[in-house]
Formats: sequence, structure tokens, C-alpha cells
Amino acid sequence: MAFLLLCRRMPRLRFGVTGIAMNIDGERLSLRREVLLLLAGPLTNFIVAGMTFGIVLTHASYGGYFFACENLLMGLFNLLPIGMLDGGRLLENLIGPGAALISLASVAGLCLTVGILLYYYGAASLAGLIYGLILLFLALRVLRG
Repeated sequence: MAFLLLCRRMPRLRFGVTGIAMNIDGERLSLRREVLLLLAGPLTNFIVAGMTFGIVLTHASYGGYFFACENLLMGLFNLLPIGMLDGGRLLENLIGPGAALISLASVAGLCLTVGILLYYYGAASLAGLIYGLILLFLALRVLRG
């Protein structure tokens, strides 16, 4: 919807391992428009999560909590400063082409922090391992360009 409002046409969607991406076919966007477009997805996730949490407070259900948490985590995931995600693209737009190294350092720090917290709280589990492997995969993609 954000792309449609900003560019007056629908983008082509591309489905991949990391989710759905827009193929904007060489559309030139101003910095302001691209930043708005990159923030639209995570912002939508946060709004949906907040609305769902509000509903779940009066009509508790596991499905509702799961849906709210999934949207919250998806919004946070998309804001990770990794090249192909919205956060990485935002960082590249605001800092410049050297953002890939900053992104890699951020991901490494995040992995280390999450690993230490999981170990400290005794929650080291398969989910933590999968999370770390996904971040490692994304960091390697940043290095390869």
C-alpha cells in the first residue's frame, strides 16, 4: 500500500528465503520516499501487534498472543541492520555504501548478546541455535554482497 501511495502503481513481488520483497523495476525514489517505504512494513507489523495485544487483553487466546508476538518479532527482524532487510537498506541510505561493514559488526554483536543472555538465563535451546544460524546466514550474505 505504501508503494502504491508513493508511486501510483503496484510493485512486482518476489518471494524468497527471507520473505517477500518488492521489485520496483528501476523506479527512482527520493531519499524521503525510500525511507518512508522501508519503514512502512515494520511499522505495519508494530501496529498490528499493538492492536492484537489490545484485543487479547479482553479476549485472551493463545492464537492471539502468538499472532501479536509474531508481528512484533517480524517488525524487529526487518529492522535488523543487514543489507537485504529494511533496516540494512535504511542504514545504507542514511550512512552510505560502507554500511555493510557496520551491519556485519551489528549482527555479530547481536548474536553475541543473544547467546550470552540465552546461556545466562538457561534458555539455550534449539530456537536460540536456529536464531543464531539465521543471523549468521544473513551476515554472510552481507559479506558476499
